[in-house]
Amino acid sequence: MGVVYGAYDPELDRKIALKILRGVGAGAAPLARARMMREAKAMARLSHPNVAAVHDVGVTDDDRVFLATEFLAGGTLRVWLESATRSWREVVAVFAAAGRGLAAAHAEGLVHRDFKPDNVLLDKDGRARVVDFGLARNVEAVKIELESAGALERAVSDVDGAVPANDAASDSHPPPRFDPNLPTNVDLSSSDKLDKLTRTGALMGTPAYMAPEQFLGEPTDERTDQFSFCVALYEALYGQRPFDGDTLVALSVSVTNGHLRALPKERDVPGWIRRVVLRGLQTDRQARHPSMAALISALEDDPAVARRRRTTIGAVTLVLVGATLAVLHAARRRHEDVERSVAEQIERGNSEAQSTAKKVDDLKAMRTRAFAAFDAMDRDEGEALWKAARAMVPPILGSFDAATQAFEAALVLDPSREIARSRLLEVLADKLALTQDLHLTDEIKTASAKLVSTDAGGTWKQRLSEPFTVGLHVSPPSTTLSLERHYRDQAAPRGLWAPVPGFAPPTTTLNLEAGSYRVVARATGFADLIVPFELRRGDPAHQTVDVVLPTARIVPEGMVYVPAGESWFGDADEQLRTEFLGTVPIHRRHVPAFLIARTETTYREWIAFLEALPPNDRGRHLPDGAATTHGSVTLRQVGDGWQFSLGTASHRYAVRSGQPFVYVGRQRLAKQNWLQFPVAGVSLADVEEYLAWLRSSGRVPGARLCDEVEWERAARGADDRLFPNGDEIAPDDANFDISYGRVESAYGPDAVGSHPGSRSPFGIDDLAGNVLEFAVSSQTRGEFVIRGGAYYFNSVSARSTNREPVTRTLRDSTTGVRVCATAGEEK
Repeated sequence: MGVVYGAYDPELDRKIALKILRGVGAGAAPLARARMMREAKAMARLSHPNVAAVHDVGVTDDDRVFLATEFLAGGTLRVWLESATRSWREVVAVFAAAGRGLAAAHAEGLVHRDFKPDNVLLDKDGRARVVDFGLARNVEAVKIELESAGALERAVSDVDGAVPANDAASDSHPPPRFDPNLPTNVDLSSSDKLDKLTRTGALMGTPAYMAPEQFLGEPTDERTDQFSFCVALYEALYGQRPFDGDTLVALSVSVTNGHLRALPKERDVPGWIRRVVLRGLQTDRQARHPSMAALISALEDDPAVARRRRTTIGAVTLVLVGATLAVLHAARRRHEDVERSVAEQIERGNSEAQSTAKKVDDLKAMRTRAFAAFDAMDRDEGEALWKAARAMVPPILGSFDAATQAFEAALVLDPSREIARSRLLEVLADKLALTQDLHLTDEIKTASAKLVSTDAGGTWKQRLSEPFTVGLHVSPPSTTLSLERHYRDQAAPRGLWAPVPGFAPPTTTLNLEAGSYRVVARATGFADLIVPFELRRGDPAHQTVDVVLPTARIVPEGMVYVPAGESWFGDADEQLRTEFLGTVPIHRRHVPAFLIARTETTYREWIAFLEALPPNDRGRHLPDGAATTHGSVTLRQVGDGWQFSLGTASHRYAVRSGQPFVYVGRQRLAKQNWLQFPVAGVSLADVEEYLAWLRSSGRVPGARLCDEVEWERAARGADDRLFPNGDEIAPDDANFDISYGRVESAYGPDAVGSHPGSRSPFGIDDLAGNVLEFAVSSQTRGEFVIRGGAYYFNSVSARSTNREPVTRTLRDSTTGVRVCATAGEEK
């Protein structure tokens, strides 16, 4: 991934390691280089004893990204393992230290994706330091932008034992989905090269240590690092890797199917260590340890040490029992002192809880002011107030812990003191409610686990699971209803709408547990209506959902009526929102009813607009967009017809009216009707003329650009999902960078509605991917932004919260338009 030099820092008089990243030079796209810099800066902010310190990041004179890190003279973990025979305790101790470095990075939102013994360095004292967090992924992303198309087919055909796509065995052992930039000059037939393959930039991860999700091209997370960690630990303990395979394909089949080697018998490794490691090697990531911290804790929970501890405690207990008997009479006299101590702890807990409640009220007031400033387009004031609000959170969590400790101390003194137990549960429940309100994912898990473990009787669990009473206000009475729930738990992260059991219209009073729902309503003479709503702990227990269908005449063909309602706006990931997404902190917004097009405006619709103009005016509004990194689009009138052209880095397409558009390098959706492509390469001035034509022609009365609050409501519905379909997005769900294997000639738009997998809760297509869409800014008056991702950009760009301000003159091959309109009765 790069070249590392020993270097000298004259200003601070110290030796450093200077890493120059390969492939991130003058030929790299600015976006790729910026992405690499963001990752490097994130590494630089991470400070932990088991993570190599990054002193500086920057760009050289010839536009190469560099990192200056501390110089570690102890060699790699692999060298340490090979230099001497190590006991299992020594191995576990060093790996546990490296694991703490991984856990610290995970807490900061960094995922390594290429953990292996070569990426752990030791200092002169033998302390393990993990290096190169996240860089392998981003260096590969840069290479993808520079390398030519077609490498996948050549590379896979060179792999010994590759499984043909039409092989009968492929149903039971599907071949892995490789990265499209596998090089053709790498010998993959020898297993001793599997651990070195990333040195050529072939895969995002070293195959010998890769998790199943990496072989399958699925999204990665902290549990991916856990799998790689356990492969390396298994190898260190048993002298061989856990999965068999002498070729890349054979290894991928073993890993993705969970085919472990037979365990070596001559190794003196305790069974409890083996069980801990094997859990981390589960094919199903849900079956692995909950986190790296949990894995490290399990590795350090030595039963032998625990037995010695219990023996010691037992001896001490015997002494204490004797002492207790000896002083029983004295203890009886001191009963009042114990009662006083219990009362003092309860009083201290109540005081802390009361103080915490006041702090929480202050925090909520500060957040309300911050959100009001953001909503009033005072971004500077909003960020200042939000920073102040965030600074209040750690002390509040500390106050919750202080109150918890006081009530727990009272219960230690007197376990029968129910008032202390009741107040303890109330404090824990209040802390859980606050962490949920603040979208603090890690703290939510901790607070929830603490509450469950303390609530032995299940009182609070039952209270927190009490259903909401929801009344449906339906008009007209003849409406046909169905009720669906969206499931977004870890078992189904992409989400799934499913009918709610027991819902039987015309019943309009429902008992529903917390979750995300939608009502789908239809009636003759009225437009179809979808009403999403969310039930969250902390909201009123009794709620009303209005299901009032609009008359069909006020909803033009191709438009969707979005009813007024509450929606989430902004993002909860503080680092991502400030460094990439450019949005505000997540909070609720009330959005009036509006209309939005079900699909992006197509070339067919744009041509209808052009043909309605005088011939001499058409040239000013012809689509014509180009970008240095992602090609060009043009539309020209040729005789009585039209010609559409699309240029990529490796190919140029040109088709005329009546001709199909055929992509080179695609295996699916290769042949399409280009008239159904979303129009791109138009400016805001062109769009305003188009909207005026829609209004004047009566096609869409009140046609206008969406404002971005409306746009985000249309994409997310009522909950805080990351994408229109849920919290993850797969290559087939939308048209974004990996949908067609990152083959240059395959990049391009799809006919609108080709990807129902990312359809929004309101039934709206392509709000993720295909082309970006102009919208009116909600943060700066007079500003315009683009939303929704596009075929050339990655999944983060396709998040429903991603936004980027643009100029009025922008004409880009990946930017188009979606029409909105004000909802109202026809005049």
